[in-house]
Amino acid sequence: MISKTYKPKELLFLQGQKGHHYWIIIQGQVKIYIEDNKHDEQVKLHNYTNQGTEWCNNVLECDPNWLGREVARMNGGGFGELALFEGTGLRNASAATSGEEKIEMIGLPKHIYLRTISYMHREAFVTKRKINFLKQLPLFQTWSQRRVVDTAYSMERVHFSKGSVLVEQNSEPGCLFFIGKS
Repeated sequence: MISKTYKPKELLFLQGQKGHHYWIIIQGQVKIYIEDNKHDEQVKLHNYTNQGTEWCNNVLECDPNWLGREVARMNGGGFGELALFEGTGLRNASAATSGEEKIEMIGLPKHIYLRTISYMHREAFVTKRKINFLKQLPLFQTWSQRRVVDTAYSMERVHFSKGSVLVEQNSEPGCLFFIGKS
C-alpha cells in the first residue's frame, strides 16, 4: 500500500494505460474523464510516453478538457478497479486531481486489491452489466427498476459448447435463455 499526495490539476493516469493500483481518496477531489475519440486517446498516450508526466500536467493546466469529457467528480471513495479485474487491464478513463486543493490518496497494488476487496466490486460490476443488458431489451423497457434489478440478480451466465441441446422438443424449458455471442 502506498500513500501519495498530489498537487491540484495533476494527472493520475490516462485512459488506455495499464492499471496497477486501486485508488482511495483520503482528502480532495478527483475528476474522471472519457476520451471518445480512439485516435486522440492514442495521441495522448504517445505524448505521455515521449514527453512525460510534467508535459501532460502543463497541458492539463492550460486546457482542463484535454483529457476528454468530464464524467464524474469524486470526493472520497475509491476508483480505478475496472482495469484491475476486467478485460485487457487497461484504464477505461483518465483521472486527474481537481484544481482546488492538494489530494491525498492511498493506492492498493493490484495483487493486494485482488486478494481483498475486489470480489465486492466485481459482483457489483457484473450485476450492473446485467441490468444494462436487460434495459436495452424491449421486453424489459416498461418494467420498474426494482423488477429489472431483481431479474438481474437471478440471472446466471452459462456457456454451452457448440451442438449442446438447450431444450428438447415437446418439453417445458426450466428457464428463460438469452443467447449471445461470447
